[in-house]
Amino acid sequence: MDPHNHDAQMGNLERIIAHQREVGERLDQMQAQHVERPAPPLLDPAHYETTIAQARRMTERETHPSWFHAAYADLAGRLARVEDLLEALDASLSLLHTKMETIIGQLVAAERRTTQSEQRLHDDFRPEDTTP
Repeated sequence: MDPHNHDAQMGNLERIIAHQREVGERLDQMQAQHVERPAPPLLDPAHYETTIAQARRMTERETHPSWFHAAYADLAGRLARVEDLLEALDASLSLLHTKMETIIGQLVAAERRTTQSEQRLHDDFRPEDTTP
């Protein structure tokens, strides 16, 4: 066995052991800090309650306290726009329904006039008028 190679390996091993001790000490410090810090209190469910007025105000703000609040505000804004579009669509369909009823009423009246005119022509028609 080469004594120079053995000395190099032993030096490398000592550096690794020293590094492991440093890492262990840092982990111990981090764990101690974690233990010293109390856990945050659990939130009361009342903190999660949001009124419709609060949600509407949130949609009007440009900045929010967290990404969750921002996402909620964005979703609430999108739902409000969908609601507006549905109301407009409902109004359009109601108007279309009214127009269709008017058109159907006009078609029925025209059909009756046509039928009555045909009936009068049929009643006025005499076969003797067509004989040569």
